[in-house]
Parts: sequence; structure tokens; C-alpha cells
Amino acid sequence: MVKYCNKCENLLTKFFTNDVFGYRCMVCAEEVEPMPEDTLLYDLHKKTDSTLMMEIVNNALYDQITYKVRKQCKFCDNNILKQIRIEPNMELYNACAECKNIWLN
Repeated sequence: MVKYCNKCENLLTKFFTNDVFGYRCMVCAEEVEPMPEDTLLYDLHKKTDSTLMMEIVNNALYDQITYKVRKQCKFCDNNILKQIRIEPNMELYNACAECKNIWLN
């Protein structure tokens, strides 16, 4: 959600320190406390990149609009896989909805 400064009405940016999360105006330096619904942003920031990537890949197994291809699973007889590309390297992951195995293409 986009937030604006109460003083100068400019866009607020997120800032993180070891255990503090908030919003700061880049024009007047006003700092704003986050709302309770903003705490998910801090939780996501604390996770490592690899943890976030694996969550994305695991969730793709249950996502109905994930890209599907006709390709044989390495671990079972299923021949329809879901494929997910993940930044920053745009690596292609295969995920089998049948046996729940995930592997790098």
C-alpha cells in the first residue's frame, strides 16, 4: 500500500533496521509508525532470499494459474508439471503437483 507524508504529502519509503520497521519521507524526513496490517512487510524483510524463493515455489504447487507444461516428472508417472521462474537469476524450477517434488531445470 502506498503511503504519503502528513506534513508535505510526498511519498513515504520503507526503512528497516535490525528490529525496527517504519516509513520515512524523503523530502522532510518525517518518520511514521507502521499500522498493524503493515507488519507482514517486516516479516518478509527478515526472511532470507532462499527462504522466500522456496515459499514461492512451494506455493506454486497449489496455484491454479501457474504455467503448466507437458513434461515427465523425474520422480513419478505424472506428465504435467508446473514451471516457475524466479529472479534474480531467472532460474526455472519444475514442480510436480502429484508427488510434490521440486527441482531446478
